[in-house]
Amino acid sequence: MARGSLDLPYTRQYMNTPPYWYHIQQLGTWGLGPFFGALAWAGLLFTIAIAIKGRRKTDLLLLAWVVPYFLLVGGTHTKFLRYMLPLVPFLAIMGSRLLLWANDRIARHWVMPAVTGVVLLGTGLYALAYVNIYSQPHPAVQVSQWIRANVPTSASLVKEHWEEGLPNLYDYKTSELPLYDPDTPQKTEQMAQQLSQADYLVFYSNRLYATIPRLPQRYPVSTAYYQLLFSGKLGFQMVDFATSYPNLAGVSVVDDTFSRPGLPVPQPLDSYKPSPFVINGGFADESFTVYDHPKV
Repeated sequence: MARGSLDLPYTRQYMNTPPYWYHIQQLGTWGLGPFFGALAWAGLLFTIAIAIKGRRKTDLLLLAWVVPYFLLVGGTHTKFLRYMLPLVPFLAIMGSRLLLWANDRIARHWVMPAVTGVVLLGTGLYALAYVNIYSQPHPAVQVSQWIRANVPTSASLVKEHWEEGLPNLYDYKTSELPLYDPDTPQKTEQMAQQLSQADYLVFYSNRLYATIPRLPQRYPVSTAYYQLLFSGKLGFQMVDFATSYPNLAGVSVVDDTFSRPGLPVPQPLDSYKPSPFVINGGFADESFTVYDHPKV
C-alpha cells in the first residue's frame, strides 16, 4: 500500500504528488503549524550542517534515525500525514537547539529574542486554535441533525461509496454512487438512474471529489459529473453544510478543498466565512480532516 503497488481507492489521492516536499509542506503547515513547522525543518538542516562540520556524536546519533527514515518513508507513494509522526520529537529537539544556538550567537541583539517569542507565541496560538476544532459537535452530527429536522424519512438519500455515512439516519433510504469504479457506460447509466431518483446528495467529506477530478484521464465522466454538480448544472442545490476549522479569537485557518481538484465552489460555501478573519492554508492532506473535522 505504501509503495503504491496496490491500486486502492484511498491511496489514489497521492497520485502525482511530489515525494518529500509533500511531507515537508503538510507537516509544516497543518501538523505542526507554520511557526513550529518552519523551525522544525530548519532545525533538521542546521543539524545536518553542524554534523558535517563538527562530526559530533550526538548529532550523528539523531541523524542516524531521522535521515534514513525520512528518505525511505518520504519517498513512498502513499503519504499519510501520520507517517511523519515518529520524526516529530526529534525535529522538535533540532528546532529548539537551533533557536538556542542562534540566541547564544546574537545574544546582545533584539532580533533573536523577538524571533523566539514569535515562534513560541505562534505555536501556542495554533495549538489552542487546533483544540477549538472540537469545541462544537462533529460536522457529520450537525448535518445529520439538520436532515432529521428538515428531511422526511421517505426521501431518497445518495452518498458516495468508500465514504463514511452520517450517524443516526438508520430509518432513511440510502444508496451509494460507485464513483471510484472505472468509468464505463454501465457505471454512467447507474449513476444517472440513481441521481434521477435522489432527493438529496450527502457528502461526508472531500475524500472523493478531491481525488477523482485530479485523474481526468482515468475518470473523464466522473470528473465532468463533479464539475457540473458543483456549478449547479445538475439540478441540485446546496441546502446545508457544516465545517469546523482551527480557530481562535475571531481568526480561522481554513483548508481549501476545491482549488486543487479544480472545482467551482458551490453556493453558499463560496461566500461563507467561519470567522471575521480567515486565513486560507491551502490544501490539507485528507487524513488531517476527513475523520474529525470534514466539510460535510
